[in-house]
Amino acid sequence: MYLNYAINLIKLSTYSAYSNHHKCKISIMNKYSEEFYSWIKVLNSVVETRDAYTQGHSVRVAYYAQRIGEKLGLSTDELDDLHIAGLLHDIGKVGIPDSILHKPGKLDYEERAMIQMHSEISSQLLKDGVHLESILPMIRHHHEQMDGSGYPDGLKGEDIPFGARILTIADIFDALTSKRVYRDAMDYDKAISIIQEFIDEGKLDTTITPAAFEVFAEGVYEIVENVNFQELEDKRNTFFYTDKLTSLYNRDALLMLLKKASYNDCVASMIEIDIVHFKNYNKKHGTYKGDELLQEISQELKKLQTSTKNKLLPHEKMIYPFRLDSDHFYLLYLGYGYDFFEHKIITLEHQLEKLFDVDFKMRTLFENKKIPKNIEIEMAYLK
Repeated sequence: MYLNYAINLIKLSTYSAYSNHHKCKISIMNKYSEEFYSWIKVLNSVVETRDAYTQGHSVRVAYYAQRIGEKLGLSTDELDDLHIAGLLHDIGKVGIPDSILHKPGKLDYEERAMIQMHSEISSQLLKDGVHLESILPMIRHHHEQMDGSGYPDGLKGEDIPFGARILTIADIFDALTSKRVYRDAMDYDKAISIIQEFIDEGKLDTTITPAAFEVFAEGVYEIVENVNFQELEDKRNTFFYTDKLTSLYNRDALLMLLKKASYNDCVASMIEIDIVHFKNYNKKHGTYKGDELLQEISQELKKLQTSTKNKLLPHEKMIYPFRLDSDHFYLLYLGYGYDFFEHKIITLEHQLEKLFDVDFKMRTLFENKKIPKNIEIEMAYLK
């Protein structure tokens, strides 16, 4: 649906630009008409509706790329091309499945390969657009790297279009200085140090980087969002982070929250709650009753939750309940001391066994521990 909608918009925008090309006085840009540019912005909004977490990304990339081009002395037409290419460089994401585009955790090999197709999809979507021929190489190759390790074609050095090399460093800087689902935005110094590592590895064009650093030193480009998809994004988060049977948080939510917590000094403790012989319970009472039991237990665990809002933010004095699979539940305590934690465990175990005709086994996974940066590796044993 999104893909067809985007294609129709492209056809409409290019037709409008073509039909008015000879009579329209260009006011916003030197090369493109005002009407054409307005449709380009509509297309950009379509992409950001799909991927609202990176809302504003393409606008900022377009700004950085154009400013870098100015520093390098490009012509006005070349600057206009850079700006349009920046706005449209990620439009191919309309063809990426939601399950991959909005996946909270790390992508596996096949998922990563699919999302890397977005630059090819972008150039294919735009190939019939009037006046867009000059920006297609930039868009297709904005993820190529000077050492040939990029995609989609593994181009090296001078074989990569010059405009694409500018988009690449603009794209990287904005990605680093923008908030992500698993981390806050990096500060300027951290972002520049990472870009310098890419330069040292031979991935970026060193004829461009001095001008880029001058632009980045001017500060992060702030924009005023024209549209706000926060309600839609909250619902998406609920879909991806919630266990469908119990409405508790799921495994992706747990790993994402731990990852966020690893960036501050908040101590954490976590316990696993396992229903003993749950398979026997299902055999005796049936799976429908087994599901009811899981839901009832979940309601009790929800009562411990210290935040009623469906937002996974690592703050002090917070308790989060999770169901990762079958009969395995987890409670994450953020910012509480060991005495409080130990008392809660003992009280909870007695309470659950009193309420439900089953036995529970509880296990402390870690206690009063600062979350390490490699938490995803350490928690790989979670079912």
